Amino acid sequence: MKIIDEFLNKVFSKRRNMKLNTFIADDNIYYLERLERIADSIDKIKLVGRARDGKEALTQIRKEKPELLIIDVEMPKMNGLELIKKLDYNPYIILCTGSFYHFDEIQDVDCLLKPVLKEEIEEKIEKIYNLYREKAIN
Repeated sequence: MKIIDEFLNKVFSKRRNMKLNTFIADDNIYYLERLERIADSIDKIKLVGRARDGKEALTQIRKEKPELLIIDVEMPKMNGLELIKKLDYNPYIILCTGSFYHFDEIQDVDCLLKPVLKEEIEEKIEKIYNLYREKAIN
């Protein structure tokens, strides 16, 4: 019985302490640093990388395979929509955009309109985190 209890404690302890590995991409240094500060203040995520253009972001994302991407739509070298299409796995995604124009092109992805408020990001991450935990438990 003791072995089973120890095993269950380890499993549930890991699940309680799970963090979403998160990657941020935005070509605007102000928004990138703001998103980093917000991410650092949220205990349910762990920032594993950042990029200022789509090509660099794709290279790092393919290497790190983070569970959550927070990506600007309009970036040089490759925009956020092109980047998503090139992924070889299905992470959770929050797209940030400066205009409503892109909302017609985006389906099944969480979107936020810039300037992004901390509360908006926290709300989206809470929703995604709950889905992530549920998926990990099952």
